Amino acid sequence: MKRIALAFSLLCMIMLAAPFASANRAEIIINGSTTLLPVMQQAGEAFMAENPDVTLALSGGGSGNGINALNEALCHIAMSSRDVKPSEVEKARIKGVAFVKIPVAIDALVPIVHRDNPVQNLTVEQLRDIYAGKITRWSEVGGRDENIVVISRDTSSGTYEVWDQFVMKKVRVAPRALLLTS
Repeated sequence: MKRIALAFSLLCMIMLAAPFASANRAEIIINGSTTLLPVMQQAGEAFMAENPDVTLALSGGGSGNGINALNEALCHIAMSSRDVKPSEVEKARIKGVAFVKIPVAIDALVPIVHRDNPVQNLTVEQLRDIYAGKITRWSEVGGRDENIVVISRDTSSGTYEVWDQFVMKKVRVAPRALLLTS
């Protein structure tokens, strides 16, 4: 069922992008969320196999980058793992871009620890303190006396923005956090 839904969503996006295609061969540029990129790569390969006259050019870079690229006419479709911001909608309106949202998945942010780590539950406040650099050792939250290695996303990522909104609540992620870029 998921494959059908993804293929249908991709087909809808392709149809929306049809005005950008040439008469003989269509190239549709899709940019944005690295969270959605692997899913769109698989759906895109299946779509191109069935539609050899259509080439999809997929790239990541983050939800904000995709929405900005759409607003600047650098892509035909923007992938986003977050909702469009009012400022982005206003910029689109000024540039004559109309957003059409097509949900392809519902995702979740799930903090993980190594399976050998005895810490099983953390509160949102503890997560915030870990990412802010206030808690730096597992022993501070019921684990072993070992350093915590924090991995975060780039600030252009929709995932980062959702984490910032619901966990960090505008508290800055500590500079020691390692960045996960894909």
